[in-house]
Amino acid sequence: MGWDYSRKWKNLDHVYRSILGSAQRSGWTILARRATGSMRRDGRKHYWMVLEKPGHEPIIVVSFIERRGGDLGIKGPLSESEFPYAADCPLSYLDMAPVANEDWRKLVRSFHGEPEREPSSASNPLLEALNRVQSG
Repeated sequence: MGWDYSRKWKNLDHVYRSILGSAQRSGWTILARRATGSMRRDGRKHYWMVLEKPGHEPIIVVSFIERRGGDLGIKGPLSESEFPYAADCPLSYLDMAPVANEDWRKLVRSFHGEPEREPSSASNPLLEALNRVQSG
């Protein structure tokens, strides 16, 4: 997946509206959205969303935004399962969608300085079943 640059995007708000419109036209409901990063400092921003579609579980996606010359460009959206090479996803988003890539989630938690979590039986059916057998 490559970059899409356009002169019609005059500012970041135009880019955000384009990303949101594309998700909505594809039938997704946007449960949460947030931009992270700094165009001045990093030259790139990340636009994180939690999306849900009828009959599907919520997913976390990110679109990369950068400026090249006078044009703004978008790459994405990339889903959690694709291991997007960005770790500044809001931590609260991890609670809004089922795990699609535990290694990526560890990277996100580490980025935010959160200690590693032990797998909980509530999120792991195998551990849940093992606990029932051991206690029963």
